[in-house]
Formats: sequence, C-alpha cells, structure tokens
Amino acid sequence: MNNIFKYVEEDGQIMITGLQEGVTTASIAIPETIDNMPVTVIAYQAFKESSITSIKIGGNIRAIDAGAFEDCQSLTSVIWNDHCKTIPYRCFSRCVSLSTFDFSGVESIGKWAFEGSGLQEVNLPRNIQKVGDFAFSSCKSLKAFRWNAQTKNIPQRCFVNCASLSIFDFSGVESIDDGTFAESGLQEVNLPHNIQEVGELAFRECKLLKAFHWNAQIKNIPQYCFYNCLSLSTFDFSSVESIHEGAFAGSGLQEANLFHNIQKVEPFAFQDCKSLVKVEWLSDESINIYTFANCENLKAVNISDQVQNIEANAFQGCPNAEFSFI
Repeated sequence: MNNIFKYVEEDGQIMITGLQEGVTTASIAIPETIDNMPVTVIAYQAFKESSITSIKIGGNIRAIDAGAFEDCQSLTSVIWNDHCKTIPYRCFSRCVSLSTFDFSGVESIGKWAFEGSGLQEVNLPRNIQKVGDFAFSSCKSLKAFRWNAQTKNIPQRCFVNCASLSIFDFSGVESIDDGTFAESGLQEVNLPHNIQEVGELAFRECKLLKAFHWNAQIKNIPQYCFYNCLSLSTFDFSSVESIHEGAFAGSGLQEANLFHNIQKVEPFAFQDCKSLVKVEWLSDESINIYTFANCENLKAVNISDQVQNIEANAFQGCPNAEFSFI
C-alpha cells in the first residue's frame, strides 16, 4: 500500500504529502514505515478534498499539519493513534460525513478543527486540555454536547451557527467566551453556579431559545448577550445586578421586571423589543438613553418614584406607553 502515497524523506523520517495521482482508494491506513523509515508526519492539506471514506493513523505519526483532511466529503471513520495528541487547525473542517469521533487519545483541539463537520453528538473527555476558537462551529448536525474537558473555558464562537444544538451540559464549565453559542439551536438553558464569566454576544440570535435560567456566579449580563433571541419571552432578573448595552435588544421579552437588585442598566439594553408590553422598574438607578427605544407595543410602565433620572429619549418610539410612578 506504500506506493499509493506521495511522501518526502527528511533526517531518516517520512512525511506523507498526499496520494499518488490517479489513486481512488476509499479506505487507507497510514503505514508505520516506508522504505524502513518511520512515517511520522502528515503534511499540510495532504488529503484535502480527497474521496477517502476511512483512515487509520499509523502508530508512528507524531504530528499532523493544518487542514490535513479538510473537505474530505466522504470521510466517515477515523482511527486516531494515541501518540499524536493534537488535532490541528482545520484538520477535519467541512468533513460533512464525519458523524462520530473518538477523543480519548487527544489533548488539544485546534481552531476550526471540526468546523462544518457532520458530528452529531460529542462527549468531550477529561483528557482534553485545550480547545481552539471556532472548533465546532457550523456543525449543522450537532445535537448534543457534554463538556467534561480539563479546560473549563469554552472558547469564542466554539459553537456558533450550530443550528441543531439543543442540548448542552454546562456542569463542567466555568467561563464562556464571546459569541460562543450565537445562532445555535439551544432551546432552554440553566446556567449553573459554576459559571464565573460570560462573554459578549454569547447567545446572540438563538432564535429557538425560549427559557433561560441565570444562576451563574457572574451577576452581569454582557453586551448583546441575548440580542435578537426572538423566542425568549421571559427572563428572571432576580439574580442579576447589571445589564450591559444591548443585552436584550431585539429579543422576544414580553415583560421586564427590574427590582432593587439592579444596580446598572446600560443604553439600548431593551431596544427594539417588539413584544414587550410591560416594564416594572423598581430600581432607583437612572434609565439611560434608548434603553427601551422602539418598543412599539409597550403599554404599561411602572417606575419607582426613587428613580434618579430618566433620559428624554429612553422610551423613544414607544407611542402607546402609559407611565405610573410607584
């Protein structure tokens, strides 16, 4: 089988660079040796856009370069050896037929490693020490994910545009970076107490998100966190202290009940909430510019008479709002 590969020799070791011209084999195994020399490296984009359906990584492989299997449309099966601990940048990007992967021999997953792949369900094990940005982004078939990795941080945009991702276990997570779940298919989230940090736009445009329970240690909702979450009709603000710019802008909230625990609400926080009909502002904090701008169906606004200030355009574009001070 060695003659099906293109390769180069350097310092007594072999690097596989691709398949020979005209080779159309569906299943390949990277050999331990070629010409009695160990095969230790798979080169950059070596099998990009090839027609292979399964691959077994040879036991002497110590490094796989970026994009090695990128755009293998038919690849369904990978046997990964225990000596190569890193899945590199874009390694399995857009491998749409790759529905499962055994992560038990892996320590690090590079940026965009499985972006656009066909993974359906993942249980990320304890041996995973690092996960790169966008690692599982645009995995359209990914439905469920359990994070048991050593790393407690979900990197930025890791699951962005995972439209079918409806189940995610946050029990092994401490921090969520910017845009991590934006445009995902999450429908209900119970953010547990172990969460210490949430990045901007973390759940932006989760169009199916109906229920969210904020039980995290962090008390502030970051900028545009729930922007354009059209199905999010209710939210319990009782464990929240601050709401940052645009946090709920364009969302489906029907009521906003803000109690004395709220210490800060930034501009645009609830702008363009077309379904918002009632606001209870019992905090004595000021209502900033455009906080409720263009909430065109807002009717009942009950405001604490201890409120420090209301900016003139805080309710701009709310023609039917009726105000009461309590």
